[in-house]
Amino acid sequence: MIGLIGSIALAIGAVAVMFGMTPVSTVSGQTVTSVMADDLMNQSSADSALKQTVVNGWVARDLLEILATDAVEGRDERPALLLMLGVLGLCLHISTSSQSQLLVAVSSRGGAPEASDISSKENQ
Repeated sequence: MIGLIGSIALAIGAVAVMFGMTPVSTVSGQTVTSVMADDLMNQSSADSALKQTVVNGWVARDLLEILATDAVEGRDERPALLLMLGVLGLCLHISTSSQSQLLVAVSSRGGAPEASDISSKENQ
């Protein structure tokens, strides 16, 4: 029963982490629009292939700066939390398995398991 309740709690926790902790973008649409407007203005004044290459480099630099800023400020914490929930699930499985219950019964009595211990645990 404890295993079932724990499994349900872990499943609810995993769903809450996945959908409740989605990373939020810190970049506004106005920033990208501003960069693209600057690009349009610079492209209109570029009258040779060499100048167009330079203008394209400026836009690429500005857009990469926006992406880098967003990556640093909008980190995704979900993988670490999901790993923690997975470890808790493994601990729950180990603590509620029939083999671990048998070991607890034997260690509390202080001796080797008897046939009655093994058969009574298998019947549960």
